[in-house]
Amino acid sequence: MKRALIIGGTKGIGKALTHELDKRGWVVESVGRKQVDLSWPTKWYKWKKRQLDRFNLVVFSAGHLEPGVWYGKKWLDYIYSYAVNALGPVYFLAHNDSLLTEDCKVIFISSVGARNEGIADICYGMSKAALEKAAKALAANTDWNIKVITFDLVDTDMMKLLPKDTLEGRKPITARQAALRILKEIK
Repeated sequence: MKRALIIGGTKGIGKALTHELDKRGWVVESVGRKQVDLSWPTKWYKWKKRQLDRFNLVVFSAGHLEPGVWYGKKWLDYIYSYAVNALGPVYFLAHNDSLLTEDCKVIFISSVGARNEGIADICYGMSKAALEKAAKALAANTDWNIKVITFDLVDTDMMKLLPKDTLEGRKPITARQAALRILKEIK
């Protein structure tokens, strides 16, 4: 039986992916910030104790975006984005490897914000760039099948936070379309 863990699975892309995997017969553990808060590891120890079986697939769909003028952000704004978008997923894997099968597929969701010059939320872009670097290092040094899937705009609550002028000329996809793209990558 295939088991999946979707971190950030209660909204947006993660919720759509949970639905699609469920339709295909996967046993899916879909968690949100209340169960696994990537910004603070001690908040997921109770969740971890409940796990009996190992996961064949882990998807990190959780993310933090808080647009604003980069020079007006506080130190903790930068730290929080980095914790949720980059450090949290890596730390989670480091301290929960016993929950993953040896050949587990690990999917990190990233954004063009990691590579473009956009400044709508520099914290988000910097942290997604760090996540992509971490994924490369983990792929080279673990047995897990690690992939980064990069999206531009996905019509979610997070996208609605972006300033309208950053959306011009860019066509968003639906969360379901994003989920279907992820499914193609995990076959």
